Amino acid sequence: MNTIVVAMPSEAEALVSRLKLFEKDEFYENDKFRLFVTGIGVSNVIKTVGRAIRNGNICDDDIIINVGYAGAKGLDIGSIVCISECRRFRPSETIQEEIETLKPIQGMKSVKCFSNEDFVESDTENNDVAYDMELYYLCRFFDKQISSIKIISDNLDYHAYEGFKADSCWDKVAKILQNF
Repeated sequence: MNTIVVAMPSEAEALVSRLKLFEKDEFYENDKFRLFVTGIGVSNVIKTVGRAIRNGNICDDDIIINVGYAGAKGLDIGSIVCISECRRFRPSETIQEEIETLKPIQGMKSVKCFSNEDFVESDTENNDVAYDMELYYLCRFFDKQISSIKIISDNLDYHAYEGFKADSCWDKVAKILQNF
């Protein structure tokens, strides 16, 4: 099974119709995909994914694909990227975080992603990177590489994110997912 994990209900809604998924208990599915909505942030990822694993709704042989919006620095708004590696975003600390390596998706531009517990609105050190609030923590659940597709919704500007329209982006993401 291809298991898709998104953070927000709006991300799920964009995929449910395009992938022809049906609601079942705490997730959506068809014969090829199962989709979970975690909610934003680390505590929601832990709660939702942990429950899905305990209930047998995410299995060891599933292909795990994280899909969702990300802010970025140095990437065009509306671009769709594959994440090559991720770590926690800790700009003011000198702690070296463990880096999680993700499974590449052929034909897609690959970038790094930093996960933070809040919306990132500035970064003076990094370019051509995406920022989200869940991916690093999602990676920590699995003893295998997962894949991640991000739609760049803003350039570290919360107001731009709120006004971002992504319909054509979601059409492209659905086509990418069909190749899994």
